[in-house]
Amino acid sequence: MAGTSNMFAQERKNLILETLQQKKRVTIAELTDLLQVSGTTVRAYLTELEQQHKLLRTHGGAMWIDAGYGTEETMDARQGKDLPQKQAIARLAVQELNAKETIFLDTGTTCVQIAEELLYRKIPMTAVTNDVRVALTLQKSNVLQVVMLGGTLRNAYECTLGAGMIEEMERYYFDTALIAANGVSAEYGISTPHPETAQAKRAALKQAKRSIVVVDHTKLEKVTATKFADIHDVDEILTDPEASEQLLAQYQQQGIRIRKGE
Repeated sequence: MAGTSNMFAQERKNLILETLQQKKRVTIAELTDLLQVSGTTVRAYLTELEQQHKLLRTHGGAMWIDAGYGTEETMDARQGKDLPQKQAIARLAVQELNAKETIFLDTGTTCVQIAEELLYRKIPMTAVTNDVRVALTLQKSNVLQVVMLGGTLRNAYECTLGAGMIEEMERYYFDTALIAANGVSAEYGISTPHPETAQAKRAALKQAKRSIVVVDHTKLEKVTATKFADIHDVDEILTDPEASEQLLAQYQQQGIRIRKGE
């Protein structure tokens, strides 16, 4: 690119981020050619940008982070998005559950759809949640026992978080924990934008005999700011019918159990 050799350092770093946002992954060789600087300089830029949580370093390059700290959409903004896909995940997830279990149902719109499916199926069980909409949905049932965990209410996301919520959660053991995520990556693990949300998800996984991550296909091979589990730390990943068969095959070759709904 003409003129890149005369760029200031900040302009080069901005160009790195613009390129990453478009391509999602870049190599040091590509950036060296683009910026017309040495590999040592590129590595220094990548290290600085990683420290600012703007990208993730990979072997020989970098990867785009799709969401930074505090950039989660509100529940209202997410509620209507990809609804058929989330309903397909919900049907598959409920098939995994048995009567009389104690489950943890995480926060988020996919988990609200799982709550709707549980309501429809009328499976008697105990459901523990920190999500207000999940609890309000489940409380309509006459066969479900619903536990709403207390804590600090995050108004925009309609869930409880914080030390009080985790302390209360630790009183329970779950047969199954259904956990939502904003990013699932074979290399970088399972992630969410907000550190406090990640802490809650880690606590739920710790209390569960079996863990299932529920994500629509747009979250696969994405990375957000805060990792809460390695991909092999969970028992299964459930996604929607639009997930790439090629990507699912790659996961399965690595010993990752992943299925998609219909």
